Amino acid sequence: MPTQQALTLIPLKVVLLLALLTITTFAQAQTWVITDQTHPITSPGPARIILLDQQQHLESELSRALPSDPHQAAAIIQSRLNSPSGKRLQAELAKAQQDLTDA
Repeated sequence: MPTQQALTLIPLKVVLLLALLTITTFAQAQTWVITDQTHPITSPGPARIILLDQQQHLESELSRALPSDPHQAAAIIQSRLNSPSGKRLQAELAKAQQDLTDA
């Protein structure tokens, strides 16, 4: 732990710079809106919107109209995941999972 004498030797410019960096960090705080699809918001402004049910919605989209045979269903899911829209869906799923973790 620094001594009192060592603390008084810190130049004022350094202290002011650290204070400015701290204020800047707090000023860049982000607003989060946590909701679900049944309670949409109208105008969040510059806020991060986290939908608690987004992962469930995306998984339902992925498994839409699957046959009851598990082998056929697995083949269709693989085909969907390998398509361009499937790649987009995977990225959206990863984001939805991160959103849930953050919330």
